[in-house]
Amino acid sequence: MYGKLTSLYSHWKDFVHFITLNVGTAAAEGLNFPDNEVPSSIAAWIYLKCDIPDAEKRIRMECQGLTFSTALRMRASISFHYNQVGCSGNWIQMKDGSWSGNPSLSSYVSRYILSLQRRKVLASPFFYLQRFFLYEIATFAMSSRRNSSIISLIITGQSRRDFTECSLYDVLSTQTGV
Repeated sequence: MYGKLTSLYSHWKDFVHFITLNVGTAAAEGLNFPDNEVPSSIAAWIYLKCDIPDAEKRIRMECQGLTFSTALRMRASISFHYNQVGCSGNWIQMKDGSWSGNPSLSSYVSRYILSLQRRKVLASPFFYLQRFFLYEIATFAMSSRRNSSIISLIITGQSRRDFTECSLYDVLSTQTGV
């Protein structure tokens, strides 16, 4: 438990450091009393740490490309901090124009996290390999009279790993000419 709290606190310190460098010391000191700018700051911080750099198009070059799991931990640490200081619940604007709730739970941050997840999945080479294998398996199963043996091969855990590793080797060897 202690290690998890240390990790959450470490991400919070990193966020405060990010705000200090990019917005200013006054904004960093006011983070315990969030305003309407905090959700966009959270998304910007996660963007710079976790989004995917694209060297071909020369966009997002300043992004570090950390994993989606890291992005979720970063958001969780911000959410944990705001719950600890009493800012819990959905991020909503009150009638008087002030904001209430947890800024990491805002729709802005949520939409960004979902779009990051979609881009991370689509950028993964395993996404396309998985689609390729499923297509090949379905094609083979439809053309073969041994549908039940193919389906049992796919469903069983160890056999599926062996089959995937063999297929991955076959695909890589045909592409590289080995």
